[in-house]
Amino acid sequence: WAETELRYTQSTVLYPDDSNRNSFSDGVDFRLAGQKATTRWSWALGYRAQSIDYRAAERVGVTTRQGDLQLGYRLSNRLGLNGQVGREENDYPRARGTPAPEGNFWDIGLDWQPSPRIQLSLGGGRRYYGGNWRLDLSHRGRRTTLSAAYSEGVTTRRQYQLALQLDDTGQPIIDVNTQLLLWEILPRDEVYLRRRAQLNYSYGTRRSTTSFSLYQEWREYQESRIDETVRGAGIKWQWAPGRRVDFNLGTDLVLSEYSTRSDDRRLVGYATLTRKLGRYMDTRLEARHTRRDSSSDYTENLLSARLTLRW
Repeated sequence: WAETELRYTQSTVLYPDDSNRNSFSDGVDFRLAGQKATTRWSWALGYRAQSIDYRAAERVGVTTRQGDLQLGYRLSNRLGLNGQVGREENDYPRARGTPAPEGNFWDIGLDWQPSPRIQLSLGGGRRYYGGNWRLDLSHRGRRTTLSAAYSEGVTTRRQYQLALQLDDTGQPIIDVNTQLLLWEILPRDEVYLRRRAQLNYSYGTRRSTTSFSLYQEWREYQESRIDETVRGAGIKWQWAPGRRVDFNLGTDLVLSEYSTRSDDRRLVGYATLTRKLGRYMDTRLEARHTRRDSSSDYTENLLSARLTLRW
């Protein structure tokens, strides 16, 4: 009548050039969910706890704990309601006079799928820092895909880095939400409240796909009380003239505005060519130009060639 899951997770983030920023984390997740398919109701009980130890004497760790009850009701095959209530208790470095990051929370929303091509999920509630809203909309056409999303929550630079996909040299290349190349400037190394709105559009033909992305993110850092606004836009053209060849051309622009220092702007243009030479071998050629205007200006021109063997 129910399914139970218990998970333990351990993760490590290491900086070879600055061991004081190294961090180690332990996490426990427990979930008990109803499995009866004959009723319109659904339910689940959950508990999550995580601790982050920075292993540096001058840095205080982060601890988060949350327990919740989730309920759902299907009004029809296309429309359903969902809700969540619970309590969270967090402990992390924050500015003097800031209220304790703990308290009861609630959320209510709906899931709607008017057609196989359209999906909508939205909801809102309240947490210890105020209102909490979310939106996830997607529409798939014969050649086009359109998606819009909005989310809020407390996170850390560490969690941001763990979510990135990296290439063979350890450089971030893929945005986990848009699946596009990622050139976003990393946030400050502390806990921050993150609000993000994002819009993605792609148009595909038999051999090519053109993708557009647009987003804005608001960050409120809990310890330094710095506010940051990040705006980004990107366009990418992917062309596959044959089964063994793939060509990408694109550009990304990221603007960061801070409440305490000068703004930051990064512009990237890139072109990559990948070709499979055989069953176990492929090559990759990349040309990239990066320009950053901030308190630490720089310009980078990169040409790289890579040969990969697999067996």
